[in-house]
Amino acid sequence: MPGKAQPVLRTAPVLAVLVCHDGEPWLRLALSALRRSMPRPRHVIAVDTGSRDRTPKLLAEAASGDKPVLDGVLTLPRGTGFGDAVRAAVDHAVQRWGDPGRWLWLLHDDSAPEPDCLAALLAATEMSPAAGVLGPLGLDWNDPNIVVSAGLSTDSSGHRQTGISALESAQARYFEQSTESLAVSSAGSLIGRELWDRLGGYDPALPMLGDDLDFGWRANKAGSLVLSVPTARLRHARAATVGERRLDALAAPPGPFLRGVARAHGVRTFLVNCGVFSFLIGLPRLVLLCLLRALGFLLLRRGSDARAEIGAIRYLLSGRGRLLSARADRRRISVAGQKSVRGLFTSRLTRLRNTFRSGLAVLVRRRVQADAELGRLPASDAAPSPWLNPDDTGSSKLPVGPQALPAGALRGARRGPAGLRQPAAVVVPVAAQAPPGLRPSPRPRPSPRRRDEEAPNPLADLMIVEVDRGAVIRQLLLSPALWTFVALSVLGVLVNAGRLGTDLVGGRLLPVQDLAATWSSYLATWHPVSGGTAAPAPAALAVLGSLGAVLGGPKAAVAVLLFGDLPLAGVSAYVATRRMRVARPIRALIAATYALLPAAGTAVSQGRLDVVMVHLLLPLVLAGAATLLRGNAPGTWVATVASTSIGLAVIGAFSPLTHLLVLVGILIGFVAVPGHRRVLALFGIVLLPLALLLPWPAVVLQHPDVLLHGIGARLSDPAEPWTRIVTLDPGGPGPCR
Repeated sequence: MPGKAQPVLRTAPVLAVLVCHDGEPWLRLALSALRRSMPRPRHVIAVDTGSRDRTPKLLAEAASGDKPVLDGVLTLPRGTGFGDAVRAAVDHAVQRWGDPGRWLWLLHDDSAPEPDCLAALLAATEMSPAAGVLGPLGLDWNDPNIVVSAGLSTDSSGHRQTGISALESAQARYFEQSTESLAVSSAGSLIGRELWDRLGGYDPALPMLGDDLDFGWRANKAGSLVLSVPTARLRHARAATVGERRLDALAAPPGPFLRGVARAHGVRTFLVNCGVFSFLIGLPRLVLLCLLRALGFLLLRRGSDARAEIGAIRYLLSGRGRLLSARADRRRISVAGQKSVRGLFTSRLTRLRNTFRSGLAVLVRRRVQADAELGRLPASDAAPSPWLNPDDTGSSKLPVGPQALPAGALRGARRGPAGLRQPAAVVVPVAAQAPPGLRPSPRPRPSPRRRDEEAPNPLADLMIVEVDRGAVIRQLLLSPALWTFVALSVLGVLVNAGRLGTDLVGGRLLPVQDLAATWSSYLATWHPVSGGTAAPAPAALAVLGSLGAVLGGPKAAVAVLLFGDLPLAGVSAYVATRRMRVARPIRALIAATYALLPAAGTAVSQGRLDVVMVHLLLPLVLAGAATLLRGNAPGTWVATVASTSIGLAVIGAFSPLTHLLVLVGILIGFVAVPGHRRVLALFGIVLLPLALLLPWPAVVLQHPDVLLHGIGARLSDPAEPWTRIVTLDPGGPGPCR
């Protein structure tokens, strides 16, 4: 009839499943969002997996009253995974109502869909009838203008990819229309019930972390379409990812270590869903890759990441992943003639770009943190804007990172039809530093505030700093550290211009063999020296052999150490002074002064590898020891002890006297300076280098003259004129080609 309003759809054939686990800080908003949803789901079932906070009470209140939000509440054990919880809710709904609806809407207790989120997802199903899995645009919990997830993908190494760099949020033009993807996040995903039953739901072997990616991949192989719908929006706190929720569903291995579980599940997802050839090649390739990444993370003192890689290897080799049975299950649901999903993977170029951006983000963050410690923060002319807090109670924690950026804090924003924006600046969170002298106490102390006093503001411990990206890149390229390194490199080439090469002989430099001969000499039990000896070979051979395996041979390693002494020593000194609260030009000047010490120049001219190694590693070892003495080691103190011990072991392999002097200084410092965990750190620094050097310390004890002379040829050391030392003239007996 003309003039008559069109009927409004009040309910939709959708069964909403809300899975809760200690979700009190976010549950009120999640329930409120469900109440405001238009249309509303036909039925809403909440599943509580053994919550220990007020979550059961909030769910009971939402299921009672005149207009209940929930149609039922199920209680399952605390270790129940997300997929098992949804499966139990679906079975309960079928038994209770027969046909609860054509679609399943999966929600987390830390997610809040916008009022029109479900309507947008249903509209997308009408536009694309082949779609079986649809996901909304994931927005930050505290700022709905920041995108945190927009479709999921993976790479050939099993890493979860969202397409959103750690340095910046996504551009608006990327989310103006629905796009096909390998998977979507489980939070807010709309899944056809027939597809859910056919695939058996989420894989029970993946209780959480990676279950949504695996399901999306299987849906694609089953001939269904997976869509990311940007017009549907949902705010997501990602409590488990940011560490605000315990991973109780992952009590069994490889859990509940977050990074380890995510890495193991990611590798398993790739191996059980890829082709036969990719599986046969990928299994040994991924084991080797995880091992190499673990070694690299250990060198970078990222112990948690190294632990995650080792955990993934154990997970694969122990058989807990059940790879063969999982692959058999996926072959049964695959549709013949279905196109490959390789086009939905993250390309190598994208991974390289994201890696570069992540590295740049780390440099920017460290740079701004150093400026903050000096009391200098980059000024911003952006107009202040109110912080968007979706929960009026203010009980939820504010996230730390680029995701915590307040709306409108960026200048030059690019806005599109969807209302999202690409920041024109880098956003860096800087934690406020505690006053000097205050350290955590191992014993309980009286509370510094009265019981009736208001709790401190969480924003007081966090500073959100806006830095123009172009200016930061220019500052990095013009930084004193970079130009100091360049100047020292040029000076090193000029000083050694007449003898550049790898075939170095003369001075105190002993003949250097190839890689195989070097390791053979180190492992041999008999050495044809001075009529023959069974004494163990110097540990320096193992160091040269290890460096030679990376640099192209021991000869190349020796050339790099001698000719690169100036720039490498400058870098070592600059890194060692990073905890000093001085300006970067002063640190660069200190590093250059240390690199140009006359003793180092003389050592290079005479081919003294022992002095060169001490010159390169001594600043880092002393800095690590000082960090442990102060009790403020960044990250885990174990990583600091390990890296310091390795550096001290390398020094001991070339210069036992320096090793002894450093140990004496560390012992005096540990006795004189009180520090946290000083006993364990002391044992580590003292015993680990000795264990790495075995059996070389026994040789040093039997021949004390090694302490004075070190390794290398025994030659008389004529006094060098001071003019040669000042001008860095190599002169004298030295290595030559």
